[in-house]
Amino acid sequence: PFVALRPGVVGMALAEPGRFEDGAGEPDPLLLHISMVFGRPAAQRRGVGLPLLLHILDVARSTGYQRVGVWTAEENIPARKLYERAGMPLTGRTAPFRSSLALQYESSIGAQPA
Repeated sequence: PFVALRPGVVGMALAEPGRFEDGAGEPDPLLLHISMVFGRPAAQRRGVGLPLLLHILDVARSTGYQRVGVWTAEENIPARKLYERAGMPLTGRTAPFRSSLALQYESSIGAQPA
């Protein structure tokens, strides 16, 4: 888990090792999956989410992951904009989600230069 403080907790993100087959398969040692990102309502759209995501990307890179991925609802425009601002493009993969679709975002990350 990752937590944003200003003072007090204003946001949180959870990332975990990814799995093949969109989470149903064996662990994928190269993929870090973002399970959730959220901010307290009073902190939303105040610069909390992007630093959380960028921190996850940095941690993933420094711990040997090569990709970071996340799924979000097609209609969740704020989340989609956040992932795009963090440099995570759509993969083109979709999955049924409630009465709509979930879209997959994924970023390839490289090792930090020595």
